[in-house]
Amino acid sequence: MQAYPDAPFDMVETLAKDYFIDALGDADTRWRVYQSRPRMVADAVTVAVELDAFRTAEFKRSSLRRPVARVINPKYEEEKECKGDSDKEELLKQIRLLGENLRQGSQQNKSGERQNWQSGNRRLRQAGCWNCGDPGHFKRDCPQPNRSFGDRKVNQREAPKEADNQAPTPNQGNAQGPDLRAEGQQ
Repeated sequence: MQAYPDAPFDMVETLAKDYFIDALGDADTRWRVYQSRPRMVADAVTVAVELDAFRTAEFKRSSLRRPVARVINPKYEEEKECKGDSDKEELLKQIRLLGENLRQGSQQNKSGERQNWQSGNRRLRQAGCWNCGDPGHFKRDCPQPNRSFGDRKVNQREAPKEADNQAPTPNQGNAQGPDLRAEGQQ
């Protein structure tokens, strides 16, 4: 070695061995070579080559797939398939039912009024259009053109035609619009 020209052979061999071990790229290989306590560089090289050969062989061995046999209980497999089929049929029935409900709920009848999901809610069906005042549809479905902002009756609902002869109840309001006061307050 040039750094220590007068050094004895044992010292040069020890320095070379230490530099070789420190130069190994893999930390695990470096640790295993160090643990083997080699006396010379040749011993360290032998251990490092053996470790590398072992790792390469293990990698090839683990990457090869071997055929694997599996024991199957035919009765269990049949039960599993039957149960899965009944679950699938039940799920298909529910999907069909939901599809029919969606189709019925989204269809519009001839007057343009959307079908009400809550058939018992008569107040919505009797409510008239806030644009023209006719019952049977809402403002968004009104066939009449929207009233302009200059018109004083914008967003003011006229009394339904069938209720012209009746006096308004406190909850209905009057010709100027609905009564928005809370119940019990006059």
